[in-house]
Amino acid sequence: MPNREVAEQFRAVGEELARRGLVTTHGGNLSVRTDGGFWITGTGKRLGSLTAADLAFVGDDGTAAGPAPSSDTAIHAAVYRVAGAGAVAHAHPACATAWSLAVDPFVPIDHEGILILGAVPVVPQDEAVAETVAATLLRHRAVLVRGHGAYAAGEDLWQAAHFITALEESARIAWYHRLLQ
Repeated sequence: MPNREVAEQFRAVGEELARRGLVTTHGGNLSVRTDGGFWITGTGKRLGSLTAADLAFVGDDGTAAGPAPSSDTAIHAAVYRVAGAGAVAHAHPACATAWSLAVDPFVPIDHEGILILGAVPVVPQDEAVAETVAATLLRHRAVLVRGHGAYAAGEDLWQAAHFITALEESARIAWYHRLLQ
């Protein structure tokens, strides 16, 4: 089991992403790097009500303990291997995901989005997605996978979640701006 602080961060961040409507009841996933591997949400677990029992441990050697790890485990592992993050958040923000179908990259027009994110690359959902997401997160705070959702890396889950929520806010502002023109 993860320590109490890590389990609480998973619970609180998962609840926040669910409360904001950035994941479906059983969608999205979170992970935190630790000595020898990382903790990740189990496959199909509800981010809005995570407990320590919902978290799987994936060792650096690829072995797993606990519930079956998320189907996105390979992406999280690649981010830790390539980008050296402390945590990874993956969500399905509706407006940002819609933009991923129309633009590449998504470029925020609002002040906060420009300062926090800059241009957000859009990458294909293909067999190389894990390595592509990881390589992109070396240079950017967030990445959109076309038609699927967003990944962000941070020092901890709160920072990764901040990048996801900033992305969705910028996507909504860009959409509202387009409607007003």
